[in-house]
Amino acid sequence: MWLTPKSGWRKSYAGWPALHKLQGVDELIASVRGRRAPVRNRLRIEPLDQNQRTLAQHYRRKLARNRLIRRGLADELLQRAFTTQPPRRGAPPATKLLRGHARALTASVVRTLGSAPYSVEQVLRMLIERSAELALYVRGNRRDALRYSRWMLERLTAVYSQGETPQLPL
Repeated sequence: MWLTPKSGWRKSYAGWPALHKLQGVDELIASVRGRRAPVRNRLRIEPLDQNQRTLAQHYRRKLARNRLIRRGLADELLQRAFTTQPPRRGAPPATKLLRGHARALTASVVRTLGSAPYSVEQVLRMLIERSAELALYVRGNRRDALRYSRWMLERLTAVYSQGETPQLPL
């Protein structure tokens, strides 16, 4: 819709829900009319004629960056709950604790957040993989470790489901 002055657009759109938005745009344009643009240079950040990347390459890079962001948050939370040095002889690996209580942890988070079980399972799978890669062990007693694991799984599931990490709308 062009808001051409004196075109009668107010009458044309009278009674339409979009009229309020069109009036807002008209007010905004009126407030900047006659002013010089604050940015007047023609510098282009990434000229399209010089961009040789394919769309697949772009999304691959974006996915890799997102993985690092998610991994960083998961690693930080895991290292608060678990330790890289076994605190006592026979301390179980974090992966064993998480795998052994996967069903209960998933069910608890699904009940609490109302998230899809599949989503919770995927976050838990990532936590188990990261625990294995970081070679983490249970610190303290199992009950505290399970309580923290449940909280950690809830937090990460909530973060991912609310879109606080970059999403890729395709």
